[in-house]
Amino acid sequence: MLAVLGQSCWELKRNCSLSPYQLLGLFASMACVSMGVALAWAWQGNWPILPFAVLECLALGLAFMFYCRHAQDRERVVVTPSELQVDDHSGSKVVRLSFSRIGLRVKLDEVTGLIAIQSQGQESRIGRFLTRPQRQQFLKDLLRALAEPNKPFFHQAGVGI
Repeated sequence: MLAVLGQSCWELKRNCSLSPYQLLGLFASMACVSMGVALAWAWQGNWPILPFAVLECLALGLAFMFYCRHAQDRERVVVTPSELQVDDHSGSKVVRLSFSRIGLRVKLDEVTGLIAIQSQGQESRIGRFLTRPQRQQFLKDLLRALAEPNKPFFHQAGVGI
């Protein structure tokens, strides 16, 4: 949670154990070992192993590519004196919504368990990277920040960071 010039800001993101660059290094080392073993067997005359090793590397590369594409997914929530902004980063797609504080409704959706934000015909659901208790705490913090728009809100624990 950050506070800048009368704003309250939260970054809700995945808990990824490996960065995309670390994953690239892991993939390169695994591919080298697999291809080394396959080439050693092919040198001994067991060449059918080689196409399976290539197929294994391709499948592993696709899985790692999907992981890297979504490793940086996050939701950013900013409360300003006049509006609530939600930025949803998913893969290469970014959806930015600005909600006027007039008629703003923020509640926990009992069906999905996500936090529903509604204002003037717009709607967003956030909190997909948080556990249910973290969502409840984030909702309390968000409602407190919305109740006092000119005062930045600080929460020591930091939800989803």
